[in-house]
Amino acid sequence: MDATHDTAALLAHAGWVRGLARALVHDAGEADDLTQETFVRALESGPRDSSAWRAWLGRVLRNTHAERQRASAR
Repeated sequence: MDATHDTAALLAHAGWVRGLARALVHDAGEADDLTQETFVRALESGPRDSSAWRAWLGRVLRNTHAERQRASAR
């Protein structure tokens, strides 16, 4: 898939990703940060199966959130 299609796929799921981020952190600013970091990771390497964007993005977002929690606990 080329970059144009990757971007279109990300934008199609933007609202869902931000909603999931808000549900995880309950803070608009932190949710925006999680969403942005998820999108950066998605642009660096997206899912192998182009029909799996939502599941892949959800996993990346949850992993990013967990990494941030571990870092702040240290």
